[in-house]
Amino acid sequence: MRFAVIALGLLSACSLSSGTALARAPEAVTLRWQRGASAASCAERESIQRRVEERIGHAAFEERAARVLVVNVERDESGYLAHLYLDTRAGPRSKRTLRSSDSDCAALESAIVLAVAIAVDPAAALASPTQNADPPSSAFPVLETAETNAPSTTSTRAAPGPSHAPRVRSTLPRSVPRLSGTLRGLYTIGLLPGPAWGFALHVEREVAARFSVNFGLRVLPALQTDSGVYEFSFNGGALGACVTTAAPLDLCGGMLAGALYAVSSNDRGGRASQHPWLGLELGPRVAVRARGLVWEFGLSVGGALLAPRLRSDVEHLPQSPLEGTFFVGVGPTIP
Repeated sequence: MRFAVIALGLLSACSLSSGTALARAPEAVTLRWQRGASAASCAERESIQRRVEERIGHAAFEERAARVLVVNVERDESGYLAHLYLDTRAGPRSKRTLRSSDSDCAALESAIVLAVAIAVDPAAALASPTQNADPPSSAFPVLETAETNAPSTTSTRAAPGPSHAPRVRSTLPRSVPRLSGTLRGLYTIGLLPGPAWGFALHVEREVAARFSVNFGLRVLPALQTDSGVYEFSFNGGALGACVTTAAPLDLCGGMLAGALYAVSSNDRGGRASQHPWLGLELGPRVAVRARGLVWEFGLSVGGALLAPRLRSDVEHLPQSPLEGTFFVGVGPTIP
């Protein structure tokens, strides 16, 4: 009987990987490990990743891989429960649910390690496990059937298991989007009458495996013209989105709105004025996430939709309908 349960677990876990995964080189995976408060005793993500890599014999995880495997662990009155689903560039998700009635999380962790290893590298995961890997045992939890490949209208059902196997459940939790915040250093040309250094606070929230939205505050401190008569500065906010084209390369675009401040020293006490500025921006970005931080650098080119016309009888104030900004940033990412 116990071998039947193990076989059922292996067959169900295999469906997380694509049908042709055995025939091609394994791709890297981003593992999203989420534990509910009731499952705080379960292992950390780093421990699960290490055990998976020990089982398959090579590194398998990246922070911004094209495939994202989400594992959500919970505990209810019947025991420990894990929901797994795999997002790929193709769109449809493979979904599975694991359950263990044991009093601790160890048996469920072993099942998760096996299921993740199969999703990452089926050929290596199903080979003879190494000494440090997690071998199947009679405590291997029963895997419930769930839908595979969302476009299909019929569900794939596992072979009949033991009589005490739990009933099928189709409810799966949502993944928790990743949030990050970076402090950027800026070098901007075209927005003020001369090249200017500045800084920005950038907040980004991931809403899908390859798509995120962002908001930022941008400041260009006072820039004095060659004559010393004028000072210009800029304060504004940006709203946009990024699409991952080929990790870690993103294409980002959005809108920049703010005010251009001008101070003239010709008048006694100085005279200040402010002028609205509105434009669109687009450009590439490289973002690398490691050890809880995101490191980024990129370039954006913008075009003004609304900009002031600067005039002076004292000196020429250069203006351009385009602006370019090079930026470098670093900050924390959650989770």
